[in-house]
Formats: sequence, structure tokens, C-alpha cells
Amino acid sequence: MLNNINRLRTLKSIKQILGQYQGLVVVFLLAALSPFMLWLILSPDKLSLGSRADAQNELRLWFEPGTVITTPNTPTKVSVMASFLADRELVPQLGVQLFVDAHTPVSINPTNITYQTPFNGRTKIGEVEIISTAPGTYTVTLSDQVATTYSKPLRIQTAPLTIIVQ
Repeated sequence: MLNNINRLRTLKSIKQILGQYQGLVVVFLLAALSPFMLWLILSPDKLSLGSRADAQNELRLWFEPGTVITTPNTPTKVSVMASFLADRELVPQLGVQLFVDAHTPVSINPTNITYQTPFNGRTKIGEVEIISTAPGTYTVTLSDQVATTYSKPLRIQTAPLTIIVQ
């Protein structure tokens, strides 16, 4: 019985000690977290709770549709699309060149697309007309060397157009 009484006294004294230091624990935690919180507040451009791992800006260019089935000497129109996703930034203007192998019977008009309107997100930057004079499967590609006045480094991703002439 004396042993139980001593245990109760010990538990009461532990609770009293914890009660006395409870305020210090809160103050210690605030002191430990405040430098990190200040750093987040004072440098929002570098890191935020919504930061993404891919900090480099990416410009994607492709054709819509990605594959065209046509017949010889039939003009076909295809859209050239662009996508740029960056927080609070725009691509001011864009110029891209289209390529087809010189020995293929495919003509493209125009071979250069220039888009002067600043944009962010997904947009149609131009339209091209493609004519093939012989049956076969051909590929039109977009240059990954893009002319732009965007001031930061851009990672360029392109997707080709496949033309099937029957």
C-alpha cells in the first residue's frame, strides 16, 4: 500500500513538472520553427508550399491532328499548337520553322510560323497547308530552335506530324 501511495506521489510530481514546463515546450517549438517560417515569407519567389520540382520552363509544340490521312494533290490544313505553363509569365512572341525531308514530294505553306501575341497556356499559333504529290508516309517536324524574346531558358518539346498519302 505504501508502494502505491509513493507511485501516486511520483505521478503527481511528474504531472506538476510537465505542467510547469508546458509553456516552455510551446516556446521552444515556436523558436525552432520561426526561422523556417521567416525564410518562406521573405523569399516567396524561390520556394513556396506550391513549388514544383520542375523549375525550368517548358514550351511544347505540336500539330493537331498529329496524323493526317490524305490523297495525292489534296491540300490539307493542320494547326500548329503551343503550350507554355508558368506562373505569372508569358511567352511574348514565338517563331518556329517547319521541316520536311528535301527528297519527299511534300510541300508545306508556310514553312515559318510567327506568333506575335503574348500567351500562357495552350494556344493555336498558326495553320499550315500540306500537299503531297505521291503516295507514301511522310513526316513534318518542328524545329526545336525557337525564336522568342522570352528572357529565361526554355526547354523545348516538339512532336512531329505524320502524313499518310494513299
